[in-house]
This record gives sequence, structure tokens and C-alpha cells, in this order.
Amino acid sequence: MKKPLKGASGRQVLRTCVACRAVKPKAELLRFFLKGGEIKVDLNKRGAGRGAYICAKIECLNKVQTKKGAFARAFKANLPQKGLCGVYAEISEMLTAGTGSEATDENKLKLQDKRHN
Repeated sequence: MKKPLKGASGRQVLRTCVACRAVKPKAELLRFFLKGGEIKVDLNKRGAGRGAYICAKIECLNKVQTKKGAFARAFKANLPQKGLCGVYAEISEMLTAGTGSEATDENKLKLQDKRHN
């Protein structure tokens, strides 16, 4: 089990899912960031710039697809809906490859390896 991330004050770092609005520890959420106007999955949670988070559940991925402007509001930018299809497919593949509907560390690593090859 991962240790919870702690901020400078020693408190656990919390973020809000843009789909279901649940507040959870940062380690339990998937992070996305903008790079060149494209949304990228940030598996290392170290990408530069403003980030948006969703729960590591297929339900939240489906919800953010139908929730108009969820990513646009989070990034404070206009995003074309058709440009998000690749990100949804990539994350959906990762989430459904695991047991249940949650992303596992093993599936995150597999996806990361696949993206680098």
C-alpha cells in the first residue's frame, strides 16, 4: 500500500475529482495535464502546468465524458470535445484491464510501458 502524500505542513494532499466532485487523497486519483493544447495522462503526477484529477474508476471516466466542459473548466481553457477521444480510450483500456473498475498500480505501469514503446 502506498504511503499518503503529505504536503509541507505534514497534512495529506487532497484533490477533487472533476467528474464526481469527491475529495480524495492525491494518490488515489488519476492526473491529467495540458501539453501543447492536448490533454495528457500524467501517471507520474509530475507533469508541468495545471492539472485535473478524476477517480481511478471507469464510472468517473464515463461521467467526465458526458459532463460537458468538466476538463475545460478544470484547465480553464477551451478544449475540443473530439480531441479527448484518445485520452478516454487510453484510460478506459487501463481501467478495464484491471480487476473490478479501479486502476491498479500494475495496470498503470503497463500503460506507461506501452506509451514509451
